[in-house]
Amino acid sequence: MTLRLIHLTSKDYREMPWKNGGGSTTEIAIYPETASLNEPFLWRLSLAQLKESGPFSSFPGYDRSIVQLSGKPMTLKHDGHADKRLEPLVPYPFDGEWKTESVLSERAEDFNLMTLSTAFEARLDRFDLALDKELKKESQDHTIIWVFDGEVEWKTSADKKILNTGDTLILEMARGLIYTLEAKSEQAIVFVAKLKVKGKPSVKAKDPLAGVTLEKLLTELVNHYGWEYLGEKIPVNCFLKDPSIKSSLTFLRKTPWARTKVEKLYIGYLEKK
Repeated sequence: MTLRLIHLTSKDYREMPWKNGGGSTTEIAIYPETASLNEPFLWRLSLAQLKESGPFSSFPGYDRSIVQLSGKPMTLKHDGHADKRLEPLVPYPFDGEWKTESVLSERAEDFNLMTLSTAFEARLDRFDLALDKELKKESQDHTIIWVFDGEVEWKTSADKKILNTGDTLILEMARGLIYTLEAKSEQAIVFVAKLKVKGKPSVKAKDPLAGVTLEKLLTELVNHYGWEYLGEKIPVNCFLKDPSIKSSLTFLRKTPWARTKVEKLYIGYLEKK
């Protein structure tokens, strides 16, 4: 399979209730994209607002990494395992099956990575690009870059993107890709998750876009919904003014964020068929 880049911003994220009903989370991304917390998934990235102390949802079979982003350091109390007082902006990995409770002295926000234990070896690291200025790294099978603060340029020998605070860049099928992260602001802090595939994942993650060309999915969407609907969902000129498959394909191939939105519309269309 070929490299796939997905650039997400805060407008692409979605709010959803906690699995245990005790709060809400901002889901940044989940893989496969059609998965949910009610069924097996391979990995998930999210933000959570914690208003008070309370239990964490249990995720048997998953590895978790948590980073406290704001608030006085909380303590995670693990039943049968040592407690852990979190350090600000320092990733802490633990077993998703552990019975865990957070103890807070004030409101806090955290960043979470969950990966299926049988599918990936996962590592989450923090990099302060204001200190390093430029960082050269090698990508894993899946690499996820999330900008906590600042402006960062991601680049390879063939491509580059500007990432702002809160943006996420997902690199799929990217093992061995050499890339550079460079600070474009005084302060630039990023978190990088590297997911190495462990043989065959035990969750069947069939890619709904596999074997589907951009022209095919766009044509199906237009035939089913019409140009007006596409213009409402993605208000860009190629859908609103003199739309055509040819001009739209040219635009989408040059505009990753719009292409990602069209692909998500197509996945939703397939789910309803």
